[in-house]
Amino acid sequence: MYYNNNLKVCLNQIYKNKLSYGFLLVQGTIETWKKNNETMHYYFEKNDTTCYSYDVFSTIAYHKQLVNRNCQVLIISGDHDMTFPYVGTEEWIKSLNVPIETPWNPWFVDSQVA
Repeated sequence: MYYNNNLKVCLNQIYKNKLSYGFLLVQGTIETWKKNNETMHYYFEKNDTTCYSYDVFSTIAYHKQLVNRNCQVLIISGDHDMTFPYVGTEEWIKSLNVPIETPWNPWFVDSQVA
């Protein structure tokens, strides 16, 4: 498949717009969207792809820093990833020792589970 930087920019823009709509964000409230954090890099003997990064072993320390700064977070996790199923996400949330404001539930778009 031919893949160039213009297509990457276009796909990121489409993705950003769909997320904004799905989360009911007010236009202009998010100044900069970042698909991933390119400052985190570890050697894992595999090459990253356009869709997957192999080099992030854990982000728990970063999440704990955000929690300690009283940042609100939105956790989105699907059970489609058999490498890290939803029970892992639940354990990760418990490890942060934060109150759950809204219980775990499916995300619906146009009356369908997203």
